[in-house]
Amino acid sequence: MPLEELISFPCTFAIKVTGINGVDFVKEMVAIVAKFDPVLTHEKVSFNLSRSEKYMALTMPVQATSREQLDAIYRTIHAHPHVKFML
Repeated sequence: MPLEELISFPCTFAIKVTGINGVDFVKEMVAIVAKFDPVLTHEKVSFNLSRSEKYMALTMPVQATSREQLDAIYRTIHAHPHVKFML
């Protein structure tokens, strides 16, 4: 089933990313997503640290306008060297 049939665009879409915790991880992820959704700010991002604090899980609410936009966001984030996985 095409994504367009599952999601009605435009909508708010939560992108979840887990990566290596570092001083710039949140900043770098927000900068990537802000290229595609300029209304995303650091304050809108929620995060959790792993028990060891080695990893950080982020949830970023994106204003999704199309499947192409979401695909581009996922490809760009996935290419970042500190990203371990994403949903």
